[in-house]
Amino acid sequence: MDAVLANLLGSIPRGEELHDVREGEHPDAKLVDALLVPNTSDKLPPYAIQKVYQGLVDVDGKAFELKDKVNIPESNSDDWVKRMFLADLHDMGIVPREQKQAIFAETDEHREAVLAAYQSKVDTNYPLRVVTDKNGYIRVRVIRKKRA
Repeated sequence: MDAVLANLLGSIPRGEELHDVREGEHPDAKLVDALLVPNTSDKLPPYAIQKVYQGLVDVDGKAFELKDKVNIPESNSDDWVKRMFLADLHDMGIVPREQKQAIFAETDEHREAVLAAYQSKVDTNYPLRVVTDKNGYIRVRVIRKKRA
């Protein structure tokens, strides 16, 4: 079946490989806002932090704003959610890298404390790497500084 499809599409012209113009390193990115937002999937924790960055420029030289979301785990959340949240807390400088204990937000009071921690980092420069994952979603990572 694949050979048949390949033959059918073989004569159709193809263009360049597609890349998102936002991909790449953005050393001047700045966190400009952090919001507590509800998740719409019942497979994820009920809330997430949405981070808003500015100071990014695409390959065409156009400035753009980027929003990134990190799920706030609860005690019954999957381990991958707990690990991603802790890694984000490390990257944002909210929790020291030496701390390896998972952090949960079970109540509104806990979630407000998490939001306040992120909001305390507003106006901070975070050099970012923007990539497209294998599913076509934009992923954002803070570029870690090399240790001396």
